[in-house]
This record gives sequence, C-alpha cells and structure tokens, in this order.
Amino acid sequence: MICFQSNFGRIAPVFSACIGIAYPFAVYVALDRLGTSVLLSLVGFFILLRLVFSGSSVAKPFLVFGMLAGMATALVALFAPEQAAFFYPVFMNAGASAAFGMSLLSSRSLIEILARVYEPEPTEKAKQYMRKLTFVWSAFLALNCALSLLTVLNGDKDVWLFYNGFLSYVLMGILFAAELVVRRHLQRRDPA
Repeated sequence: MICFQSNFGRIAPVFSACIGIAYPFAVYVALDRLGTSVLLSLVGFFILLRLVFSGSSVAKPFLVFGMLAGMATALVALFAPEQAAFFYPVFMNAGASAAFGMSLLSSRSLIEILARVYEPEPTEKAKQYMRKLTFVWSAFLALNCALSLLTVLNGDKDVWLFYNGFLSYVLMGILFAAELVVRRHLQRRDPA
C-alpha cells in the first residue's frame, strides 16, 4: 500500500493534467452525440477524476476550488443544462485565481507553499519573488477566466474548444516558460 501511495503521488498530477486537457475535447464531441444528460454525467465524472487525481496535500486549495467549480457547474445545469459543461473551465479558472490571490493574504503565498516541497527554507528574496509570481498567476488566471467566459457567451463551440482546449494551454505554457527564463536570469544575477 505504501508503494502504491508513493507512486500514486508522483503520477496523480500527470493524470489530473491529462484529464484537464481532455475535458474540452470530450465536451465538444459529447454534446452533439450523447445529449445533455449524458454530457452532464460526463462533466461530473471529469470533476470527480480531477479531485481523485489532484495529488498531495499541497494541492488542497485547488481541491477546494475544484469542488466549488463542480458545484457551480451543477447549479448552472439546473438553469441552462445545454451550457453547463461549457462553464466548467470558467469556474476552474476563477477558483484557481482565487486560490492564488487569497494566499497573498497569508504569510505564505501559494507559490511559496508549492516551492517549499523542493526548497524547505527559501531565502527572503525568493519569498518576495514568489509573492510577485503568485500575484502574476492570480491575474493571469482571472484574465483566462474572463476570456473563457467570453467563449461561452459567444456560443460558438469551435471558438470555445479552440480557446479552452488549445490557446489557454499555450498561453499558460508561455507564462511558465517566461517565468523560468526570468527566474534563471535572477538566479544567475544574484546567486544565493
């Protein structure tokens, strides 16, 4: 059992990411072929899988907001079942943005909490950098939420899929890469 838990902890984030990436494509394909009730069941299944595969206790803030996103999606389903599945990325981005933003109100930002898994005692400069980075991610996710909402309100499934299934991931990748370049530059400039 211990071996399973340790391996599970390593692969859980990978499964969670794969589920998140597959979600827009599954919704896009399922809506026309399976109908609303099956699609909403699929949404519930995806949410459950994300919660199960969310990994370690470090992921707790995301777990809470994932559950809230699922409940918000279910609430939308009561009033607009045809559109409920399309709102899930909106709620996930809002929840993640809130998780990052709310962590700025505490002594440790969410980025610092995540970083402490690998670096238990970051320097004061590193902590300041992590707070700024937490703000950047919160702002990015809020913008991503707004753009995702615009794709839902637009009503064009192809636009929704392009943004939520492709472009938003490309933008996240660009932010990850840019942050890595900035961090490496700062580490070379001020090693310690």
